[in-house]
Amino acid sequence: ANTHMTRLRILCFHSFRLSGDNMRKQLFDLANLGASLADLATLDFVDGGHRLGDDALPERLQALFPPPYFEWWNAREGAGGTAIYDHLEASLAKVERHIAEHGPYDGYLGFSQGGCVAHTLSLLSMRDPSFASRVPAPRFAILLSCRLSRHTEHSELVAGAAAAPLP
Repeated sequence: ANTHMTRLRILCFHSFRLSGDNMRKQLFDLANLGASLADLATLDFVDGGHRLGDDALPERLQALFPPPYFEWWNAREGAGGTAIYDHLEASLAKVERHIAEHGPYDGYLGFSQGGCVAHTLSLLSMRDPSFASRVPAPRFAILLSCRLSRHTEHSELVAGAAAAPLP
């Protein structure tokens, strides 16, 4: 029997107003998920595409999660219950560059806003041929405490995925 297994490569997406380094701290220092995956996978952490000021978090959280801080987008209300995600295009372009330089990845792991990013990237790479030509679809995604994209430009993508799920 072959006892040597190739380690999975997982790209990790942090939550709103944190960073890849802060997510690493959450997974390894504040929880045991990172240690649980350590024998199976290499985790790579990427920062959101929009840099915030060093005062973006309440002071009581800054000691636990030091700057710099990033977000994937900042949402504002759109028509019909949708949202407009400011800075999303810059974030997607940054992820696309990161994957081109450091990929490929077997899967994604995202928490909160980062989980929505991982889900959206998965949908785009599986359902948008133009995007898929640049960003290969992951084999899996681990999505923690996230929601579906409400971005106005993703409403058809999300509705299509709900109507015809992938195997």
